[in-house]
Amino acid sequence: MEWVIRGGESERTVQITPREDPPPGQGRTGIQIEMVNTFQETRRDSPGEAFQRSYDTLWGTLVLMGEAIGGMIVGKETPQFSGPVGIAQLTGEITQQAGWAGWFLLAAIFSVNLAVLNIAPIPMLDGGRLVFVVIEWVRRGKRIPPEKEGIVHMAGFVVMIALILWITYQDIVRLVSGSSLLGP
Repeated sequence: MEWVIRGGESERTVQITPREDPPPGQGRTGIQIEMVNTFQETRRDSPGEAFQRSYDTLWGTLVLMGEAIGGMIVGKETPQFSGPVGIAQLTGEITQQAGWAGWFLLAAIFSVNLAVLNIAPIPMLDGGRLVFVVIEWVRRGKRIPPEKEGIVHMAGFVVMIALILWITYQDIVRLVSGSSLLGP
């Protein structure tokens, strides 16, 4: 791999060769990410402050999701998906590393992801149905025949099931190989 290391105004390119079986305590590239000098802080916010913090966190999550989706569309980022198997693996890893607090944060992130995905204009989901409602509104109440709308939603369903099966297969391959969703 070719890595670009930036620090201040300088930039350096280095060649990295990941190792198949790194020594204990090192990642595949010789870099290990770990938490050092961790501490736990207990806060007692007023309901107004807690609401503002939760809103800021939600907004930050939505912005990151938007940037990731935009990066996928323009081809700058490779999408990383996980299905039910990957979600179970991730939940276990997060719970093991961060306890209940991590588990609750993960549940919140899944909820936001599910809401965004559900409202996306994908046939079979709520966003797909909204597309048909908007088309009907633009056509001044003239409906698309229910049979044709049903075919579109059925095609979306078939594509979605095929995608879920493919993603689940990828999750199982990753799980069997011992890879982690959180990195090396």
